[in-house]
Amino acid sequence: MPSSPSLSRRLALIAVCVLAAFLGLVGSVLDRAYRVSQENGVREKLQVQVYLLLGAAELDDQGHLVMPEVLAEPRLSSPASGLYASIAAGSGATLWQSLSCTGHRIPYPTAPISGNPIFGIVGHGEYYALTYPVTWELANGEVRNLAFQVAQSRADADVPVSGFRHTLWSWLAAVAAALILAQAGALRWGLAPLRRLANEISEIERGDRAGLGKGYPRELSTVTDNLNALLVSGSNRLKRYRDALADLAHSLKTPLAVLRSAADGEMPAQHGDLIREQVERMDQAIAYHLQRGAAAGRSAFSSALDPRETLERIGASLLKVYADKSVHLDLDIDDGAQFVGDPGDFTEVVGNLLDNAFKWCRSRIRVSARSIRDENSARGRLLMDVEDDGPGIPKEHRQRVLARGQRLDELIPGQGIGLTLVREMVEKAYCGSLTLENSPLGGARVRIIV
Repeated sequence: MPSSPSLSRRLALIAVCVLAAFLGLVGSVLDRAYRVSQENGVREKLQVQVYLLLGAAELDDQGHLVMPEVLAEPRLSSPASGLYASIAAGSGATLWQSLSCTGHRIPYPTAPISGNPIFGIVGHGEYYALTYPVTWELANGEVRNLAFQVAQSRADADVPVSGFRHTLWSWLAAVAAALILAQAGALRWGLAPLRRLANEISEIERGDRAGLGKGYPRELSTVTDNLNALLVSGSNRLKRYRDALADLAHSLKTPLAVLRSAADGEMPAQHGDLIREQVERMDQAIAYHLQRGAAAGRSAFSSALDPRETLERIGASLLKVYADKSVHLDLDIDDGAQFVGDPGDFTEVVGNLLDNAFKWCRSRIRVSARSIRDENSARGRLLMDVEDDGPGIPKEHRQRVLARGQRLDELIPGQGIGLTLVREMVEKAYCGSLTLENSPLGGARVRIIV
């Protein structure tokens, strides 16, 4: 599939097209306005010539037209001067025409008798012409209808129009070139953050930097912040994978050494129990570290889910498993509570915490959850307490249970790997916290913030 044009090229093409259309429209409007103004000027000049002819014309007693040999306008007496005049009778017959009309036959516009003057372009666009109808009353009371006709060559009249048009389009072209250069500079400056973003992404791909820089415009800051969050999330997940594999290898060393020693010597009957015990420890270690390493974690793209459904579903399942204990499960979930993260991670956390609570409670478990504000996240976090009325966790053992790097064979008997797994997932995958406290119910209260 061919690559699409760059943003710079697209914006430049759009700017040039819009600019060309705008300046072309402006030029056409100005050209038209000047032409109309010029035509109005020509009409006024021709009307002045009509008035001069009216002042020079005379009708004798018999109604014959009498014109002076020398007219006030010299061009009317010069052949092919570009200014022409004639006087016609009401019937259309020419009574008089200027010497400048020699060799020219001008089709003047026809005006009705006693009507308004008619101005137009005649002779296949060669002349501006004006016909001015006049009703002339003689001394004896008779009336004569005359038409005073004047015309001017368009070639002469349009000289200023041609000059204006050349000047107009020259200036518009210069303005267009200046605006295109300014637009190019504006585009280069405006798209600089995108080029910077592309360069920084290339540097990340080459391994020259770990994340995107700061100081991007508001329109891009959300994108760059989310990309940085995605990079951090991916880096944290890779680190968890590596840590999980390293811890898994470390956890398997002791059981494997025991099995190797048992295999090197003779196999008494009690070695079977030893082998089964070590195999069970290896199975727990593998399950624990794989679950810890597979945690998706919280990111800017994580969806929000209502914790009530997950708590009710897991609670219903455990009530069936521990039906012989007749446990009363109390869920106190705020309507606005939400967990931002992977649904599988939340199921893993809730499953381990509730399983421990069911295992050690006497008859009652209480789970409460609500959303709280977080300065580092606009979406807030979930605070959840899981309490039971069991024997609780002695205060002197809580640090050992939650100690970082605690090996499986050093955990307090009976606690299993669930609480350690929850702590690893909450703190490392979600940058949250897990604390152990005494519950008002008499047992332990596990509080997590994710």
